Amino acid sequence: MNRDRLLVSCEQIMEQLRDPATGDANTVLVEITDGGSTLGRIPGSVRLDWTGDLQDPVRRDVIGPEAFAALLGRHGISPDHTVVLLSGNNNWWAAAGYWQFRLYGHRELRILDGGRLRWEALGGPLTLTAPDRAPVGHPVPTADETIRARREDMLDHIGRHQLLDVRSAEEYLGQ
Repeated sequence: MNRDRLLVSCEQIMEQLRDPATGDANTVLVEITDGGSTLGRIPGSVRLDWTGDLQDPVRRDVIGPEAFAALLGRHGISPDHTVVLLSGNNNWWAAAGYWQFRLYGHRELRILDGGRLRWEALGGPLTLTAPDRAPVGHPVPTADETIRARREDMLDHIGRHQLLDVRSAEEYLGQ
């Protein structure tokens, strides 16, 4: 994917907040958090919790397509929206969210370049007010399993490809 198409600069979003006429009304900012306390949000941004909203606690997997459609619909996000994802912690959760949105067929996706850390470093505005987005009907998507590697896929490729484990030390140790 073209880097210029994938990343959206903090400055571009700041300009759109100052002058909405410069932006795309079809764009939704989605901040994915890790369950920790994060004070404030970018004005208008939807907040999703990686563990509480996007993960199935029983299966230890991403939520299913029905739950994904219901979650996005509740937050006023349709498949036609351009979603700009961001998170703290070097955009780890934004990258994971990007994959999950792609898994469920959402094609117009971007990542906020530098994420929450850069936004704050630039003095970007934050608010305590959640956006007032009207719920929308979101069709139940079909998962694109071609972008997913399961255990069997990994076992089939041992020794032929290099696997990168990007978990933190705590995650690796099960803490």
